[in-house]
Amino acid sequence: MEQGGRTGRIHRLAESNDKHALRRRGRRRILRLANSSHMVRDGDAFAYVLDNLSHALGLRYGGVVVNFPREMFADQRAPVNGGFLSSLRASDLVVRTTRPTVPYLEPDTHYSFGRSETPLEMALARADSEFFYYCNRQEVLLQDAVAKELGAGDPFKRIEFRKHGGGRRKGKGGGDFIGYVTFVPAGVYGLPASALNVFSIDGTSTLIWAFIVTQALSSTLAEVVSSAEPVLLIGKFQVEFPDHQVERLEEIGVTSFSIERWLTLPAPIEPLLRSA
Repeated sequence: MEQGGRTGRIHRLAESNDKHALRRRGRRRILRLANSSHMVRDGDAFAYVLDNLSHALGLRYGGVVVNFPREMFADQRAPVNGGFLSSLRASDLVVRTTRPTVPYLEPDTHYSFGRSETPLEMALARADSEFFYYCNRQEVLLQDAVAKELGAGDPFKRIEFRKHGGGRRKGKGGGDFIGYVTFVPAGVYGLPASALNVFSIDGTSTLIWAFIVTQALSSTLAEVVSSAEPVLLIGKFQVEFPDHQVERLEEIGVTSFSIERWLTLPAPIEPLLRSA
C-alpha cells in the first residue's frame, strides 16, 4: 500500500456487542435491529487508528460497515446481503479493532459474537485463520506455519489469558497485556481490498493498545499497511489503572510497552477453517 496522495477509503467494520450484551432482562432472543443498531464495539479504538492512518496515508473515511448477526433481523429467510464486498477497491482499507473469532465456526457461547454470514465476514474469517489456529477470550494460538517463523518454544506461539482482570496473560509474564496487529494486502487470501485489525483480548485492553500503537508508536501502522505481504505484529504492555478520576486516556498509567514480534509472511498459508 503506497503512502501519500491515495484515493482509497478507510472503512470501519463495526462488530456488534456480544450476545450477552444484546439480550435484556435474561431474554433468550437477542434484540432486533430497531433497539440495538447502536450497540457496536470498540469505536474509540478505531478513532485512534483512523486519525493515525488518514494523516499518514491520505486515505479518506469511507464510513461504517456494520457486522450485525443475522438473528437481529426479523426476516431470517432473506438472502445474505453481500453487496459491500464487491464494491471494495484495491486502494481501500477495511479496519477492525475487535478480536476476531477463530475458528469461524466456534461453538456458540454466552459471550460469543453472532455471525452475519456476509461474504465480507467470511473473507475476513479466512484471512484470520491464516494467522491463528485459535483466537478467543481464553487463548490465542498461532497457526503452525506462522509459529515456525518464530522458532521452537517461542513464548508468543500460544498465550492463555486470565478470565478476569482484563487482557492479562496467565502464568509467566502474568502482568503483561498482549496486543496484536494483523494486515493482509489487497489480492491476498481472496480479499479485494487490504484489511487491518488492531486488537487485544477484550475491549479495555484493545482501546489501550490502539492508543499505544497510534500515539507512542505513531509510525507503526503506516509501515505495516505499506507491506506488500501479510504482517503479524505482537506487542506487550503494562498498565496501572489509577484509583482517582481521570478525564483523558493519557492519564491511565501505561508503564511499559514494546513490539515483541514483527513477522512478514512471504507466501499465503493454506487456511485451516474447521467446524467444532
